Amino acid sequence: MITELLGIERGMGRNREAHWGPRVIDLDLLWMVDSAVAEPGLTVPHPGVSIRNFVLYPLADIAPTIKIPGIGTVLDLKHSVGGDGISVLE
Repeated sequence: MITELLGIERGMGRNREAHWGPRVIDLDLLWMVDSAVAEPGLTVPHPGVSIRNFVLYPLADIAPTIKIPGIGTVLDLKHSVGGDGISVLE
């Protein structure tokens, strides 16, 4: 699965030379139903999912009751991170 995501990124011009560097695309596997993975190069649920409002706000719009294993529901997490930097485009 991770190989496929990395292949899509490469195909769209992603260059992984600098950690946190500029990128054309960034694909992350955030969560899987009833699954947790801890392998070199892949951790699911994604380690940052519970603190990233730019992930939680749109995810809460489409799936607020998803339970992130060992962390909580998407809606509860959304309420805990706040909305700084989040805006609705019109």
